Amino acid sequence: MEYTIFDKKTGACFRGYSGHIPNKQLRNNESFVEGHYPEDTYYIDLTSGDPTEKPQIQPELNKTEVKADGQDSIVISGLPTDDLNGNTIDTIVRVDSGKYPVPDGELEFTVDAPGEYKINIRATNHKPYRTTIQAYDDED
Repeated sequence: MEYTIFDKKTGACFRGYSGHIPNKQLRNNESFVEGHYPEDTYYIDLTSGDPTEKPQIQPELNKTEVKADGQDSIVISGLPTDDLNGNTIDTIVRVDSGKYPVPDGELEFTVDAPGEYKINIRATNHKPYRTTIQAYDDED
């Protein structure tokens, strides 16, 4: 028999388990459901107890090109603020090597150097979102 172990507070799936009922495999604040539900695709709806497919993060970017002058900014809005089970979360936005927790659903940032910047957005119980933006020189 296959099981999926999940967080009892958020519903986030952690890992799979095969064999007898996995009570001995559980840590604090963990539970399980019968069946295999990959952690990158599913979470557990704590109200119904049902495995549920994660929604895709669908942010809004006010633009995809920015002047590399430290003043022109890009605003990313519409970011998740809860884990779909009623818990407040910080969505994590990575811009290249920088990591920014976003508790209120919106991030505004600037860049100083021209080039391509990779953006990776992650939030509990949501499928990640990836895109790139271009920063150009004032002289372009």
